[in-house]
Amino acid sequence: MTSRIGRWAARCAFAFVATIGLGATAAGQQTGTVQGVIVDASSSQPLAGVQVVIEGTDRTTITNDQGRYMITGVPAGEHTLVVETLGYSGVSVSVTVTAGQTTTINLTLEPSAIALQQLVVTGVSGGAVERAKVPFSVTRVDATQMPVPAAVDPMTQLQGRVPGANIAAISGRPGSAPAVLLRGPRSINASGRGHEPLYIVDGVVLNSSIADLNPSDIESVEIVKGAAASTLYGSRAANGVIAITTRRGSMAGTGGVSFTARTEVGLNDIEGDFGIARYHPFLLDETGTRFCVLDAYGSQDLCTRTIDYRQEQRRINNTPADFASAPPAFPVDPGAVLSGAQTRRVMLAGEWPGKVYNAVEQLVDPKPLVKNDVSMSGRLGRTTFYTSVGHTRQGGAIMGLEGYERLNGRINLNHRVGDDWSFDVNSYISRSEQDGLNQEEGGTGFFRLTRTPAIVDITQRDDFGRLFIRTNLGSAGVQNENPLYSFENVDREDIRWRYIVGGSVKYTPLEWLQADADFNLDRLNLNFRQFQNRGFRTTNSNPATNNGLIFNGVNNSQSINTAAGLLLRHNDFMDAINTRFTLRWLYEIQESDTRDIFGQFLRVGDVTSGENATDNQEISSGQTETRQMSYSAGAFFDILDRYTIDVAARRDGSSRFGSEHRWQTYYRVSGAWLMAREEWFPIEQVTGFTLRASLGTAGNVPNYSAQYESFTIGTGGTLTANTLGNPELRPEVVT
Repeated sequence: MTSRIGRWAARCAFAFVATIGLGATAAGQQTGTVQGVIVDASSSQPLAGVQVVIEGTDRTTITNDQGRYMITGVPAGEHTLVVETLGYSGVSVSVTVTAGQTTTINLTLEPSAIALQQLVVTGVSGGAVERAKVPFSVTRVDATQMPVPAAVDPMTQLQGRVPGANIAAISGRPGSAPAVLLRGPRSINASGRGHEPLYIVDGVVLNSSIADLNPSDIESVEIVKGAAASTLYGSRAANGVIAITTRRGSMAGTGGVSFTARTEVGLNDIEGDFGIARYHPFLLDETGTRFCVLDAYGSQDLCTRTIDYRQEQRRINNTPADFASAPPAFPVDPGAVLSGAQTRRVMLAGEWPGKVYNAVEQLVDPKPLVKNDVSMSGRLGRTTFYTSVGHTRQGGAIMGLEGYERLNGRINLNHRVGDDWSFDVNSYISRSEQDGLNQEEGGTGFFRLTRTPAIVDITQRDDFGRLFIRTNLGSAGVQNENPLYSFENVDREDIRWRYIVGGSVKYTPLEWLQADADFNLDRLNLNFRQFQNRGFRTTNSNPATNNGLIFNGVNNSQSINTAAGLLLRHNDFMDAINTRFTLRWLYEIQESDTRDIFGQFLRVGDVTSGENATDNQEISSGQTETRQMSYSAGAFFDILDRYTIDVAARRDGSSRFGSEHRWQTYYRVSGAWLMAREEWFPIEQVTGFTLRASLGTAGNVPNYSAQYESFTIGTGGTLTANTLGNPELRPEVVT
């Protein structure tokens, strides 16, 4: 199915561009080139890495090490050249471009302690716009504003830099992405949908975790919320959009190649002391070293028999069986029900005899974080490129877990044919390995840790080299397992292959007309394996667990989206208004395929294939497919360089809507007034003061199964109705 869709989308895109081309005038003399050198005003030294943009177009570049820049394919006519970089005051100058000729604009920048507003491309109709003119909320963070040490996860670098965004690590497991919430939850029920924003990388709509990306490849991040997001990306964008742009080569200078290599080494660490209780409620004998236990006859006398706690630990654990022996019963046991009198008398009243331990500190085993990146970028003729290779090893800080390892590579290419055609290809691949998923949400090991008293040494081993399985002698046996045992003996491995590929073509036959088409793919292949070998120990006899467990599976998903659009420009209308109009069509399909096998009672040890399980076998699978199509239009008006109006509408159709309501319309009307640019503005020292207003709608797509009637298959194939389904289902819409 995917290949048919791909061929169909490619034919549509080609036909669309070809149709536009037939109406174009002959070739290529409607554009020109702008070049120049940018230097520091105080030292006259060239400035590298300065962003240079022809406002209102997609023509942009950065200066090279000699401060040179070159922008080709600029439509003939009057334009505004915007130049910005961190630490300098931005400059905007008018430039007249003549078809077939090169215009030279050399500039000097004044140092400034305040970074000016950048250009914004996400959410605005028709291309890059000075941020001050954007009539709705957009936050932009570029590479210069991110921390110098590259993080393992790209979203970590945005913490504290995006107003209204809550970015919090919900898991300490290496390789896990943080949760991102933009200005609070948008629905009272996030089941099957979540509150996460929609992630876009170089135009590719992501369908899986952002954690697979290499942060070192990122050039900039733009965050759009509310109606502006929905008119861009429809019902999937009610929680906001985070658009990531990765690095590119530069057309500046005479060409060549530059290399960058970076290595970072650190140490993963967590707090190793949480103040484990040093007191206990057990009864001790008169020496204060032996614990009172009930005798074999069930006498209720409180101290007719005593034990040495550590000797008793060894006795019940040092057996050849796959489970521990039964411990003695304590007359006062915090793991059981206590009477009021006993509680008042002994609760946390005594000190543990002998040496005490801190189980948290024992479990914490800081491992190194090593990150290596090598990149190459440059220009060869009319082709620019950026390519990188990275390796990340994050060992984490928990004994018995290996952590996270990722190998990734990227190739970004741009090629221009004449002044009319531009081709972009972006590709990224990563392979990662990760363990510890079974310990998420306070899984077995971490929960057992909360029940480990200070007298327990969790690293103790029996005469067979096995960890003690029951280190806590109190009641509630299964909860008194050694917390380290599951970390060491449950083998969990998740292997992720991630492919993110996108291609686009732009055609500019006239200075006022641009057509574009793109095709993008995001695919995740996830293979997981969880294995407990024969001889897995438990606190009590449990044959199903003692004889081993296998849980293997795959979880593959992909998102394919293709789009085509038109951009029409009209500059200097009535010598006062610059306008842009956009039309766009988009088609997207999301697919998932899950299969897994579970079984217990292994025939032989050390064999992880599913056939090795002989009992309690379960095989499950599931497939989903969501299709979405949309049409959108927008208009942007820049009036007298200080008033802006942006209008957009989108007609969104989705297979997740009920059969009676397959389409939903979203709109947005926004305006901005740059008051500081008025001649009458009274405070000369204030260079930026903007009033913004925006009104629009945003939506939230229903979860996958909400519209469908579903059944449960019982014994003998009996069908039992589960949910009724809803053909009237619509997206949640707010204004």
